[in-house]
Amino acid sequence: MRSVLFALLIAAAPAMAQEPPALRFVGSESTLAVSPDELVEVISVQDGDRFLIIVEMVEPVGDRFAELTEATEGDPLTVQLCGRGFVTITSGGRVDGGRANIPAPSMDFADTAAEVLRAEKTCSDILVQ
Repeated sequence: MRSVLFALLIAAAPAMAQEPPALRFVGSESTLAVSPDELVEVISVQDGDRFLIIVEMVEPVGDRFAELTEATEGDPLTVQLCGRGFVTITSGGRVDGGRANIPAPSMDFADTAAEVLRAEKTCSDILVQ
């Protein structure tokens, strides 16, 4: 009986370890976590010398994003992917429409992050960069 239970736990371990990657916007007093199924569109683009991850959120999440950006106006807002912060921006105030243009450190990072958020890659693909 113990060996069967142990085998089940071993088999389930990789599945338990692979939670969907959450995009998190972390303010000083509040956080918004966004899972891939709450994203309508995710693209990576280069705009001159800037690299961006553009995400469009479903309406209820977009509404919460608007509230967060309004509440953190002028304050730092850290953007995390897979539990790690990759950029801190200063909130410029309320952002309506559920669309966020997130600066990325490189085009490779932006491309990989977009693939992770579309569930085409895993967090391990981005954490090794």
